[in-house]
Amino acid sequence: MVLDTFGKRIVEHGQAMQKHLDTDRATAARRAEALLTDAGPKMAADARTELVSRMLAAYEYDSAVLQWSYLTPEQRQAAALKSPPGGPAGTGVRAE
Repeated sequence: MVLDTFGKRIVEHGQAMQKHLDTDRATAARRAEALLTDAGPKMAADARTELVSRMLAAYEYDSAVLQWSYLTPEQRQAAALKSPPGGPAGTGVRAE
């Protein structure tokens, strides 16, 4: 099945984040869009960390990983310390 091959990880991370945030895909996508619109060219680390969470919950895995890469190693570590083991909201996204 295509989902098992290509989408299983995305769905698992998305569902875990939805549960953690108590949200659904559509609401998470709207919040992510609002964060992007409000931030302009510069985004604070806390806002970017929230953006990553919302993008994962919206099944926007590749975009979430890209946003995560914009954080400095120190910001990633701080975000990981605020999250359950395994990365942001237990998604498996590591602070490295």
